[in-house]
Amino acid sequence: MLGAKQKAGIDWWVGFKSRYSLSMRTSEATSFARATAFNRHVVGKFYDNLDSAMDRYKFQPDDIYNSDESGCTRVQTPR
Repeated sequence: MLGAKQKAGIDWWVGFKSRYSLSMRTSEATSFARATAFNRHVVGKFYDNLDSAMDRYKFQPDDIYNSDESGCTRVQTPR
């Protein structure tokens, strides 16, 4: 058992990463359009829509999943 001030070693990280199929990636810069679109009005509208959908379809909190676009192909490459 690790003490409060000890850290896991590289062997622990490699084992953890392989067990859960994780990979390390470098972050990409946020585009200017995307950064400026993140404002109080847009975020408020998102939560208003979420509240409306949850009321209409009776979603429970455990019915909501978090996902990002890294696993979704948006651009098709011709063969």
